[in-house]
Amino acid sequence: FVVSGLKTGETYVFRVQAINELGLSDESQESAPLTVRAALTTPSAPYDIALLNCDGRSMVLNWKKPLQSGGAEIKEYYADKRRSGTSMWREIHIPPVTERLYKVEGLTEGAVYQFHVYAANLAGLGPASKHSDDFKCEAWTMPEPGPAYDLTFCEVRDNSLVVEWQKPVYAGSEPITGYHVEYAKKGTSDWKTANEKTVSHRFLKVTGLEVGTCYLFRVRAVNAAGVGMASMPSDPVTAKAVEGSQEVSCTVDEKSGDIVLSFESCQMNEGSRFIWKKNYKEITDFSKGVEIKTEGSQSKLIFKNADKEDAGTYSVSVARTNGVSSSYTISTEELEKMLALSYDIRHPIIPLKSELAYKILERGRMRFWLQAEEISSKVTYKFFANNKELSGADPNKMGHDVSTGIIEFIMDHFTEENEGTFTCQITDGGGKAQSSLVLIGDAFKAALAEADFQRREYIRVKEGPHFSEFLSLHVGDDCSVTLVCKVANLKKESEFHWYKDDTEIIPDVKPDLSSGVCKLPIKE
Repeated sequence: FVVSGLKTGETYVFRVQAINELGLSDESQESAPLTVRAALTTPSAPYDIALLNCDGRSMVLNWKKPLQSGGAEIKEYYADKRRSGTSMWREIHIPPVTERLYKVEGLTEGAVYQFHVYAANLAGLGPASKHSDDFKCEAWTMPEPGPAYDLTFCEVRDNSLVVEWQKPVYAGSEPITGYHVEYAKKGTSDWKTANEKTVSHRFLKVTGLEVGTCYLFRVRAVNAAGVGMASMPSDPVTAKAVEGSQEVSCTVDEKSGDIVLSFESCQMNEGSRFIWKKNYKEITDFSKGVEIKTEGSQSKLIFKNADKEDAGTYSVSVARTNGVSSSYTISTEELEKMLALSYDIRHPIIPLKSELAYKILERGRMRFWLQAEEISSKVTYKFFANNKELSGADPNKMGHDVSTGIIEFIMDHFTEENEGTFTCQITDGGGKAQSSLVLIGDAFKAALAEADFQRREYIRVKEGPHFSEFLSLHVGDDCSVTLVCKVANLKKESEFHWYKDDTEIIPDVKPDLSSGVCKLPIKE
């Protein structure tokens, strides 16, 4: 059944019911969605056949693709030749060629030839192009370069545009060192040079154009011998921005730290696709963490692992639109700032209220501690001494307090071997922090002395007999002299020994173990 009245570009689904004398059946299952497309036609003719090189036996030709594709992709080209002044065309190649650059072999040196080209798509073979100019089969020997070819345009704005081209097939006697771009208003021959200084790359942004004015462009290559032949003039292009066109934006994703170039197309048609380029060469290598993500009319170029080599001009164009395109230049300076921001996002720093410090506890134990602004219950941390990780196992201790943000490490025995740098490294989710404390020289000696004193005091006070009153001299009313001290934590087996100049003295008075008082009377 032929369904009429459908609109081109609209998508439809269909279903069917059967009917007999008793009535209608149930509906069938729906069809898959079908988009109505215009009927295919053959493409229009190619045009502007150009000669790019000749060696006296062959010629390299180029031509422009048809202005109308016929609704399908152009797959093939056919070319014919004839001697100038004759009417008989002869096929050049079987099978057809797929590129618009072809080397015609088997020509006669000194003969003059004409060529025409056909394009073909799924609907068939289109009409022949207008025949080329007369091309004489003479070897090119000039020292200057031959013509560039395939001029294309993007980023057309009211006062500027970007022109791209392909390098000449014939380089001349010396390597090509640069290019000049020339332009003229349509209908005039007043060609102006857009860049007085040559560019080494094959693209140029031409500025200073008049809005709404139509221009033609051509390109000349340059080598040490001089300026080469001009390319065939481009198709006319009008300096006028596409209505609703937008520009590429560049940001650093706040969550992932990825560098992202984004573009929103103001036009989308069937078959439209985004083409991203770096320095106007299509990006095809995605091995370094570059991704392209497209949803609807928006496309993003994402750098997962950006580095300094990623500076450059990035452009995007949208196929099957009226020239929708834009670009963004990432300078070395901007890239450095974005890389730093990306690093900070991917490696956030946990803010600290206080840096790593120490406090000497009883028994001479050393407490290293710091305080973070905030930590979670999933926080992890490590302590290091002179780059060697410290163990939190007994007798050392390590811990944290989520409510206060304090993280600590208690070293049970602080000795001369511990002189150096102490470091604490913290990880909490994606955040990290590090703080160090240097204990060397006088600072270390002071800490060690204090630790030793506290260790001795603990032993003296907490762990056995110790002097609660140190040795003192008492003179009685009768002029008697007695040395007196008092000792705590005495045991039954405790013994006292008196010495004078390292010679032991045995006193007449025994110590009072119950009170801990011990006396040494000194006679006369």
